[in-house]
Amino acid sequence: DGNAVLDLAELEPAGTTMAARRLRARIKGLPPWYLNELPKGFVAEERVVGTGFASPSAQVDISPDGSVRVLSTHEQVLGGPDDQVYLGCRLPANGAYAADIAAAARSVGEELASEGAVGRAAVDFVVTVDDAGRWRHYALEINLRKGGTTHPYTALRNLIVGSYDAEAGQYLAADGSPRGYVSTDNLVSEEWTTLPVADVLRSLDDAGLIFDRGRGVGVVPYMLSGLAIDGRFGLTAIGRTSDEAQELFDGCRTAVDLLARRTAAGGAVR
Repeated sequence: DGNAVLDLAELEPAGTTMAARRLRARIKGLPPWYLNELPKGFVAEERVVGTGFASPSAQVDISPDGSVRVLSTHEQVLGGPDDQVYLGCRLPANGAYAADIAAAARSVGEELASEGAVGRAAVDFVVTVDDAGRWRHYALEINLRKGGTTHPYTALRNLIVGSYDAEAGQYLAADGSPRGYVSTDNLVSEEWTTLPVADVLRSLDDAGLIFDRGRGVGVVPYMLSGLAIDGRFGLTAIGRTSDEAQELFDGCRTAVDLLARRTAAGGAVR
Protein backbone atom coordinates (compact mmCIF):
# COMPACT_ATOMS: atom_id res chain seq x y z
CA ASP A 1 0.00 0.00 0.00
CA GLY A 2 3.01 2.29 0.06
CA ASN A 3 4.96 4.15 2.70
CA ALA A 4 3.96 7.07 4.91
CA VAL A 5 6.19 10.13 4.57
CA LEU A 6 6.88 12.41 7.53
CA ASP A 7 8.59 15.77 7.00
CA LEU A 8 10.99 16.24 9.91
CA ALA A 9 12.32 19.63 8.80
CA GLU A 10 10.39 21.53 11.47
CA LEU A 11 11.21 19.17 14.34
CA GLU A 12 14.46 20.84 15.31
CA PRO A 13 16.20 20.91 17.63
CA ALA A 14 16.34 17.13 17.60
CA GLY A 15 16.09 15.36 20.92
CA THR A 16 14.08 18.06 22.66
CA THR A 17 10.72 17.52 24.33
CA MET A 18 9.06 19.85 21.83
CA ALA A 19 10.47 17.94 18.86
CA ALA A 20 9.27 14.62 20.32
CA ARG A 21 5.80 16.07 20.94
CA ARG A 22 5.55 17.35 17.36
CA LEU A 23 6.70 14.00 15.99
CA ARG A 24 4.07 12.11 18.00
CA ALA A 25 1.40 14.50 16.73
CA ARG A 26 2.41 13.89 13.12
CA ILE A 27 2.41 10.13 13.58
CA LYS A 28 -1.06 10.27 15.13
CA GLY A 29 -2.19 12.24 12.07
CA LEU A 30 -1.39 9.37 9.70
CA PRO A 31 -4.32 7.51 8.08
CA PRO A 32 -6.08 5.04 10.45
CA TRP A 33 -5.37 2.06 8.18
CA TYR A 34 -1.66 2.84 8.47
CA LEU A 35 -1.69 3.41 12.23
CA ASN A 36 -3.47 0.08 12.73
CA GLU A 37 -0.53 -1.70 11.07
CA LEU A 38 2.25 0.00 13.06
CA PRO A 39 2.01 -2.27 16.14
CA LYS A 40 2.94 -5.20 13.87
CA GLY A 41 6.33 -3.61 13.26
CA PHE A 42 7.83 -1.05 10.90
CA VAL A 43 11.06 0.26 9.41
CA ALA A 44 11.93 3.96 9.50
CA GLU A 45 14.09 5.15 6.63
CA GLU A 46 15.48 8.45 5.45
CA ARG A 47 13.93 9.38 2.14
CA VAL A 48 16.43 10.12 -0.63
CA VAL A 49 15.58 13.37 -2.42
CA GLY A 50 17.22 15.42 -5.12
CA THR A 51 16.81 16.82 -8.61
CA GLY A 52 16.18 14.44 -11.49
CA PHE A 53 14.73 11.86 -9.10
CA ALA A 54 13.91 8.43 -10.55
CA SER A 55 13.38 4.89 -9.24
CA PRO A 56 14.99 2.26 -11.51
CA SER A 57 15.56 -1.42 -10.83
CA ALA A 58 17.76 -4.18 -12.20
CA GLN A 59 16.99 -7.87 -12.50
CA VAL A 60 19.59 -10.66 -12.30
CA ASP A 61 19.59 -14.43 -12.58
CA ILE A 62 21.86 -16.49 -10.33
CA SER A 63 22.83 -19.87 -11.78
CA PRO A 64 23.53 -22.97 -9.67
CA ASP A 65 27.23 -22.63 -10.56
CA GLY A 66 27.27 -19.17 -8.94
CA SER A 67 27.46 -17.15 -12.14
CA VAL A 68 25.30 -14.02 -12.35
CA ARG A 69 23.64 -12.61 -15.46
CA VAL A 70 21.96 -9.21 -15.67
CA LEU A 71 18.60 -9.79 -17.34
CA SER A 72 17.22 -6.25 -17.51
CA THR A 73 17.04 -2.74 -16.13
CA HIS A 74 13.77 -0.87 -15.72
CA GLU A 75 12.37 2.51 -14.86
CA GLN A 76 9.69 1.91 -12.26
CA VAL A 77 6.50 3.92 -12.69
CA LEU A 78 5.31 5.13 -9.28
CA GLY A 79 2.07 6.77 -8.20
CA GLY A 80 -0.35 7.07 -5.32
CA PRO A 81 0.23 9.27 -2.26
CA ASP A 82 3.82 10.62 -2.28
CA ASP A 83 4.59 8.51 -5.39
CA GLN A 84 5.31 5.42 -3.28
CA VAL A 85 3.10 2.83 -5.04
CA TYR A 86 4.41 0.68 -7.91
CA LEU A 87 2.19 1.07 -10.99
CA GLY A 88 4.32 -0.34 -13.80
CA CYS A 89 7.69 -0.19 -15.51
CA ARG A 90 9.61 0.72 -18.64
CA LEU A 91 12.49 -1.20 -20.22
CA PRO A 92 15.28 -0.19 -20.44
CA ALA A 93 16.28 2.18 -17.67
CA ASN A 94 17.59 5.63 -18.56
CA GLY A 95 20.82 5.31 -20.52
CA ALA A 96 22.48 7.86 -18.25
CA TYR A 97 22.70 5.29 -15.46
CA ALA A 98 21.47 1.93 -16.80
CA ALA A 99 24.98 0.47 -17.00
CA ASP A 100 25.81 1.69 -13.48
CA ILE A 101 22.80 0.10 -11.79
CA ALA A 102 23.34 -3.09 -13.82
CA ALA A 103 26.91 -3.31 -12.49
CA ALA A 104 25.71 -2.64 -8.95
CA ALA A 105 23.00 -5.31 -9.25
CA ARG A 106 25.57 -7.78 -10.57
CA SER A 107 27.69 -7.16 -7.46
CA VAL A 108 24.65 -7.78 -5.26
CA GLY A 109 23.92 -10.96 -7.19
CA GLU A 110 27.48 -12.19 -6.71
CA GLU A 111 27.23 -11.57 -2.97
CA LEU A 112 23.94 -13.46 -2.85
CA ALA A 113 25.48 -16.31 -4.86
CA SER A 114 28.31 -16.58 -2.33
CA GLU A 115 25.63 -17.17 0.33
CA GLY A 116 24.00 -19.94 -1.71
CA ALA A 117 21.17 -18.03 -3.39
CA VAL A 118 19.93 -19.40 -6.71
CA GLY A 119 17.37 -18.01 -9.15
CA ARG A 120 15.82 -14.63 -9.83
CA ALA A 121 16.57 -11.49 -7.83
CA ALA A 122 16.01 -7.79 -8.35
CA VAL A 123 17.48 -4.68 -6.77
CA ASP A 124 15.46 -1.47 -6.45
CA PHE A 125 17.29 1.86 -6.59
CA VAL A 126 16.63 5.55 -6.46
CA VAL A 127 18.83 7.87 -8.51
CA THR A 128 19.23 11.63 -8.16
CA VAL A 129 21.36 14.35 -9.71
CA ASP A 130 23.88 15.90 -7.32
CA ASP A 131 25.07 19.51 -7.23
CA ALA A 132 27.74 18.72 -9.82
CA GLY A 133 25.15 17.39 -12.27
CA ARG A 134 26.17 13.74 -11.81
CA TRP A 135 23.72 10.89 -11.34
CA ARG A 136 24.08 9.17 -7.98
CA HIS A 137 22.40 5.86 -7.30
CA TYR A 138 21.28 4.36 -3.99
CA ALA A 139 20.29 0.72 -3.57
CA LEU A 140 17.06 0.44 -1.57
CA GLU A 141 16.13 -3.22 -1.32
CA ILE A 142 16.68 -6.72 -2.66
CA ASN A 143 13.73 -8.77 -3.87
CA LEU A 144 14.90 -12.38 -3.78
CA ARG A 145 11.99 -13.56 -5.89
CA LYS A 146 10.07 -12.87 -9.06
CA GLY A 147 8.48 -9.43 -8.94
CA GLY A 148 6.58 -6.81 -10.89
CA THR A 149 9.23 -6.57 -13.63
CA THR A 150 9.45 -10.35 -14.13
CA HIS A 151 6.35 -11.02 -16.21
CA PRO A 152 6.83 -8.22 -18.79
CA TYR A 153 10.46 -9.25 -19.26
CA THR A 154 9.32 -12.86 -19.70
CA ALA A 155 6.76 -11.78 -22.31
CA LEU A 156 9.48 -9.92 -24.23
CA ARG A 157 11.97 -12.78 -23.99
CA ASN A 158 9.42 -15.35 -25.20
CA LEU A 159 8.18 -13.20 -28.10
CA ILE A 160 11.46 -11.62 -29.21
CA VAL A 161 14.46 -13.94 -29.13
CA GLY A 162 17.37 -11.92 -27.84
CA SER A 163 19.13 -10.74 -24.68
CA TYR A 164 19.88 -7.66 -22.62
CA ASP A 165 23.23 -5.95 -23.21
CA ALA A 166 24.05 -4.61 -19.74
CA GLU A 167 26.85 -2.33 -20.90
CA ALA A 168 24.84 -0.81 -23.73
CA GLY A 169 21.68 -0.67 -21.63
CA GLN A 170 19.52 -2.20 -24.38
CA TYR A 171 17.57 -5.36 -25.12
CA LEU A 172 18.70 -6.57 -28.53
CA ALA A 173 16.80 -9.02 -30.71
CA ALA A 174 18.65 -11.80 -32.50
CA ASP A 175 18.88 -9.60 -35.61
CA GLY A 176 20.49 -6.82 -33.58
CA SER A 177 17.46 -4.52 -33.51
CA PRO A 178 16.57 -2.98 -30.13
CA ARG A 179 13.34 -3.43 -28.20
CA GLY A 180 11.78 -1.59 -25.30
CA TYR A 181 8.46 -1.79 -23.54
CA VAL A 182 6.03 -0.04 -21.23
CA SER A 183 4.13 -2.34 -18.90
CA THR A 184 1.52 -2.17 -16.16
CA ASP A 185 -0.87 -4.40 -14.24
CA ASN A 186 -2.85 -1.33 -13.27
CA LEU A 187 -4.60 0.17 -16.31
CA VAL A 188 -7.99 0.99 -14.82
CA SER A 189 -11.19 2.95 -15.36
CA GLU A 190 -14.58 2.62 -13.69
CA GLU A 191 -16.17 3.00 -17.12
CA TRP A 192 -14.63 -0.30 -18.25
CA THR A 193 -16.31 -2.57 -15.68
CA THR A 194 -19.15 -3.59 -18.02
CA LEU A 195 -16.97 -4.31 -21.06
CA PRO A 196 -16.76 -7.95 -22.22
CA VAL A 197 -13.22 -9.25 -22.55
CA ALA A 198 -13.80 -10.31 -26.16
CA ASP A 199 -14.88 -6.77 -27.09
CA VAL A 200 -11.81 -5.24 -25.45
CA LEU A 201 -9.50 -7.61 -27.33
CA ARG A 202 -11.34 -6.89 -30.58
CA SER A 203 -11.02 -3.14 -30.06
CA LEU A 204 -7.26 -3.45 -29.54
CA ASP A 205 -6.95 -5.65 -32.61
CA ASP A 206 -9.03 -3.31 -34.77
CA ALA A 207 -6.77 -0.43 -33.70
CA GLY A 208 -3.73 -2.38 -34.90
CA LEU A 209 -2.26 -2.62 -31.42
CA ILE A 210 -2.09 -6.38 -30.71
CA PHE A 211 1.41 -7.85 -30.92
CA ASP A 212 2.46 -8.61 -34.50
CA ARG A 213 5.00 -11.42 -34.73
CA GLY A 214 6.04 -10.34 -38.21
CA ARG A 215 7.03 -6.83 -37.12
CA GLY A 216 8.01 -7.83 -33.61
CA VAL A 217 6.07 -4.99 -32.00
CA GLY A 218 2.67 -4.57 -30.37
CA VAL A 219 0.70 -5.00 -27.18
CA VAL A 220 0.29 -8.10 -25.03
CA PRO A 221 -2.81 -7.72 -22.79
CA TYR A 222 -3.39 -9.87 -19.70
CA MET A 223 -5.28 -10.01 -16.37
CA LEU A 224 -8.43 -9.30 -18.37
CA SER A 225 -10.64 -10.97 -15.75
CA GLY A 226 -10.02 -7.85 -13.67
CA LEU A 227 -12.26 -5.83 -16.01
CA ALA A 228 -15.40 -7.26 -14.44
CA ILE A 229 -14.13 -6.51 -10.91
CA ASP A 230 -13.03 -2.88 -11.09
CA GLY A 231 -12.37 -2.11 -14.76
CA ARG A 232 -8.70 -3.09 -14.54
CA PHE A 233 -6.34 -5.06 -16.76
CA GLY A 234 -2.64 -5.27 -17.54
CA LEU A 235 -0.56 -4.99 -20.67
CA THR A 236 2.98 -4.90 -22.01
CA ALA A 237 3.51 -2.67 -25.04
CA ILE A 238 6.63 -3.68 -26.99
CA GLY A 239 8.26 -1.30 -29.47
CA ARG A 240 11.52 -0.87 -31.31
CA THR A 241 12.05 2.37 -29.40
CA SER A 242 10.85 3.65 -26.05
CA ASP A 243 8.74 6.26 -27.83
CA GLU A 244 7.04 3.63 -29.98
CA ALA A 245 6.31 1.50 -26.91
CA GLN A 246 4.76 4.50 -25.15
CA GLU A 247 2.62 5.31 -28.21
CA LEU A 248 1.30 1.73 -28.27
CA PHE A 249 0.61 1.87 -24.54
CA ASP A 250 -1.26 5.17 -24.81
CA GLY A 251 -3.19 3.84 -27.81
CA CYS A 252 -4.63 1.05 -25.66
CA ARG A 253 -6.30 3.43 -23.23
CA THR A 254 -7.64 5.49 -26.15
CA ALA A 255 -9.06 2.40 -27.87
CA VAL A 256 -10.76 1.02 -24.74
CA ASP A 257 -12.11 4.45 -23.80
CA LEU A 258 -13.65 4.70 -27.27
CA LEU A 259 -15.18 1.25 -26.88
CA ALA A 260 -16.65 2.23 -23.51
CA ARG A 261 -18.23 5.37 -24.96
CA ARG A 262 -19.74 3.44 -27.87
CA THR A 263 -21.05 0.76 -25.54
CA ALA A 264 -22.58 3.33 -23.17
CA ALA A 265 -24.26 5.02 -26.14
CA GLY A 266 -25.71 1.70 -27.28
CA GLY A 267 -23.73 1.66 -30.47
CA ALA A 268 -22.55 -1.47 -32.24
CA VAL A 269 -19.12 -2.70 -31.16
CA ARG A 270 -18.29 -3.78 -34.68
